[in-house]
Amino acid sequence: QRQTVQNQLITQKSLESFAAKLSAQAGVPPPAGIAPFHGSLPSKPEAAQLQAQAQSQMQAQVDAQQQLQVQAQNQVLQQQQQLVQVQAQAQAQAQAELRAHARAKAHELVQARQQAKAVV
Repeated sequence: QRQTVQNQLITQKSLESFAAKLSAQAGVPPPAGIAPFHGSLPSKPEAAQLQAQAQSQMQAQVDAQQQLQVQAQNQVLQQQQQLVQVQAQAQAQAQAELRAHARAKAHELVQARQQAKAVV
């Protein structure tokens, strides 16, 4: 995440610089919050290359964010699967305990009846 933030800052600075240069090239003031450009302007091929680089960086960021999102979704799915397994195991254990308890009670009843018959 730290690398992503650093890349975003670098991309943001590159885009701001690019926006300032394009504004200067077009003879208009830069967008709000972006310092005016003071220096030599890129040629059209250089400007196109800078734009392509900026778009490539932005796409790389989008791809990285999507990959992180997929990883997070996969982790959630794994946790949900583990939860379902734990719930199934708990239910099976509870059913086994209930069956054992029912068998024990049935055995107690059989013994109580046998004792009652023996007394009579």
